[in-house]
Amino acid sequence: MKKNKMKKKKAIKMMKKTGFTLIELLLFITVIAILASVGVVAYNGYTGAAKVSATKTIHAQTVKSISAELAKCELDKTSIVYGNLNCSSLNPNSLALAASKNSNDVNPYDTSVKAVITKKNLDLSNSKLLGHIVLHSGSDEESLYITTFFDADLEKDFLTKSIKIKIK
Repeated sequence: MKKNKMKKKKAIKMMKKTGFTLIELLLFITVIAILASVGVVAYNGYTGAAKVSATKTIHAQTVKSISAELAKCELDKTSIVYGNLNCSSLNPNSLALAASKNSNDVNPYDTSVKAVITKKNLDLSNSKLLGHIVLHSGSDEESLYITTFFDADLEKDFLTKSIKIKIK
């Protein structure tokens, strides 16, 4: 009988040592929750910065593309730009439309739409411009403006590049 009692005590001691206490489990879950919340906040910051960077890169590529096509016209006024636009009939609106159609970049903030778009009148109150590279003509009929919006505050955080079209 004594041996039976000793075996039971040994078995109980072994069971106690093989498991975790409730406090240990709660502490583990708390630490994991804290790490997860920090990770989510950091991830959102990284993705936001990546979207800004991607938008600025598309802006730079668009400026380079339009400048390269205009260089063709400066070298030879009978050239064709963007596949179907004759340099002799070039104006800011036609160049903007051709550049927009030629671009395959998607908006980093909304991947269901294109990044490069054309607008006749640029309205900064339109919140749907976030992540867009807007091509619009100036009032002087010689300028093409490339305006890029990369932050929710459209009136503060944007890039603008003006390109003069002097081909005639």
